[in-house]
Amino acid sequence: MSFYLDRLKNCYDKKNNGYEKVGGNTHSRRDGTSKQLPHLVELTLVDRTYQEESYKGFQIIIVGWCYSHRTIFKHDGTPFDYSHEIASDSDIGSYGLSESTQQFRAYAWEIGTDYDNKTELDWSYAGAEIAGICATNSAIKTLALAKKKLDVRAKVVEQRERLISIVNDRIQYENSTNPYNALVNEEVYIQAHGRLRKGVIVDTTGSRFIIGYVTPSNHTDIRWKTLPLSQLWVDK
Repeated sequence: MSFYLDRLKNCYDKKNNGYEKVGGNTHSRRDGTSKQLPHLVELTLVDRTYQEESYKGFQIIIVGWCYSHRTIFKHDGTPFDYSHEIASDSDIGSYGLSESTQQFRAYAWEIGTDYDNKTELDWSYAGAEIAGICATNSAIKTLALAKKKLDVRAKVVEQRERLISIVNDRIQYENSTNPYNALVNEEVYIQAHGRLRKGVIVDTTGSRFIIGYVTPSNHTDIRWKTLPLSQLWVDK
């Protein structure tokens, strides 16, 4: 077990709420994933699993959340719709059959940064480059998505000095137009943080373009957006 995984597990162990405590339960309209349910259920976190891998200077941790849920019924046999309808357990007449769900989410911390000196996390994704995203029902799929995100980040990092050199370039909408086409390594403007900002196309995905950029106030925190050609601008 790495320091990063040990630190994350300790963070979860300190939590004492129904959503993050193994064996704890809560009332919810979700099944532990993003799926919206028609009625209120009792949601129980049955288990939490972990796997980790070092990749391109990052420690990736895939957390698996294993849930069971069952519909909660009133004494007249109708399901509850909202948690505020249950003042105490005596309001519950019966439960439906339990169903299981599983979801995997990705975290990643950069290895060798000052954040390594922090022995405890204030929250599970504190200091993380990938913060509990890339959610799927497969650990393999989630890991692949996390690696893809870090691959894109690496391409933006390669352009860091160039991005810093163009960070203050400005253009007004009336002096700009959408390009007929765009290629990797070209500079374009995108809408970000309230105005058009200049970035560099680092990759493409289908008909969309991945544009890396930084902000004038923070050259360390690299950013990127995936946009269609219609949301790119160049000088007229």
